[in-house]
Amino acid sequence: MITISASARKVGRPRICSALAPLLACLFASAPVISNAATIHVSGYEVLNFVAVPAAVPEYYGDLSFSSDGNTAYFIGLAEDSGSGVWEAAVNRDGNGNVTGFGAAANLFMEDKIDTGLLHYPGSTTQFYRGYASTTQSSIGQRTAGGAIEHKVINNYDGDYGGLAVVPDLYPNAGNLLSSSYRDGQIFQHSVSDDGDGTYTIGPGPLFVDYVKTSSLGDIEYVTSGPLVNTLIFVDYDDEGDQTVGYYSIDPATGLPVGGTTATPQLFVTGYDWAWGLSIDPVTDNIWVINYNDDSLLQITAATVPEPATAAMVLLGAGGLICRRRAA
Repeated sequence: MITISASARKVGRPRICSALAPLLACLFASAPVISNAATIHVSGYEVLNFVAVPAAVPEYYGDLSFSSDGNTAYFIGLAEDSGSGVWEAAVNRDGNGNVTGFGAAANLFMEDKIDTGLLHYPGSTTQFYRGYASTTQSSIGQRTAGGAIEHKVINNYDGDYGGLAVVPDLYPNAGNLLSSSYRDGQIFQHSVSDDGDGTYTIGPGPLFVDYVKTSSLGDIEYVTSGPLVNTLIFVDYDDEGDQTVGYYSIDPATGLPVGGTTATPQLFVTGYDWAWGLSIDPVTDNIWVINYNDDSLLQITAATVPEPATAAMVLLGAGGLICRRRAA
């Protein structure tokens, strides 16, 4: 893990203190598992590795997303700045399907001040993303497979830049879009309707949950398997470099946070400085945390629990007592 000082960050956000950190820290139930620079606060997960971003992608990474088959990765480079864009690269995997690296990256498209929230809308080749510029903060950027780009303004939306997540099929509100608002510390839910030309109209966003803490929310993602199944994870971005990843439990019957709009968040990851984006690998369901600065990306996997070995056979032979063990 490369140590990055606060002065290294090119684009500054308001500096704030982590007022909720003591509250969140007391909520995890099991002892943390520490691996490299990240501390996991949910039992059943472990850090798998740290994977470098392809050299062609300029630093200040906004997000990572995968194609539906997991063969292609997309990166936001030079996030929040002029000359930002999206790059694509092949994904290299080991025999278990885990990502070990990426191929050479090529630019897919350019747009000034792209931020985070990069994803493909389900069943579509259209990519969604959020913008940092004042003219795009209240809209959802959409790029069709043909290369057309349009920013769909969200009606009656008071939020600004932040992350995106699509409600998965597990829930009755599936297909809706969640948007996080960095300055407000709130997450909103939007209806999505197909315009028939590869773009989508984004409906007004009623409050989904209020994180309370302002100037903090980064990207968001649903977790649909493993120990954190039925949760929404989020980045709490602290400009001092003390970023954390937290989560809300989601009621599968309603698709809404357990506890409503004032639900209490739980702690997932600490110690991975400059966390900003999030992604879920469609092949392995591994959780990715994207580093805003020029550091490698964090890949988290469900921990492999070894099967207990039991005494299986005791044989008496001329040489004495021979014990064999086999997996139960």
